[in-house]
Amino acid sequence: MGRRSSFIDRTTGFFGIATGVVGILATLALLFNMFAIWWYADQFFGENGPTDLKSAVILGGFLAILLFNILAVVWVILDGFYYRKYTAFEFMLIMFGVACIILLYGQKSMIDELGRERPTGWDRTGEWVILYILLCIQLVYNTLILLRRFVPERIGYGKNY
Repeated sequence: MGRRSSFIDRTTGFFGIATGVVGILATLALLFNMFAIWWYADQFFGENGPTDLKSAVILGGFLAILLFNILAVVWVILDGFYYRKYTAFEFMLIMFGVACIILLYGQKSMIDELGRERPTGWDRTGEWVILYILLCIQLVYNTLILLRRFVPERIGYGKNY
């Protein structure tokens, strides 16, 4: 039993550290993406498509967000298993994390729609609104996970690795 506990402790610690580091990077990338997609929309959705460095950085940001979502869900599951205690907050974080992974597809779809409708001159206000609502939902999730990671005694319980 001690060996299993030690393995789970090390694994939970690794995922806690990885979630913290990737979480900070993913949140910064998310904030950059929220700004850059709007600011560079003409270049990003241009006739040649997203081929410049800014587009690569935006794509890298979305990949960091996906990695963060996966790490965060696994970390919350392992942390609850280690302490043998799940609260409603942990279940909410797990469900919220799975929803954010699914919502990444919605973000990609809205970006595709914005790019498709730009040359036609159609009104794209609805797509912008939906995209930024999805990005704000992701930002709320990032904030909750980072608070739980770095301030566990205020949000639930846990060990600060």
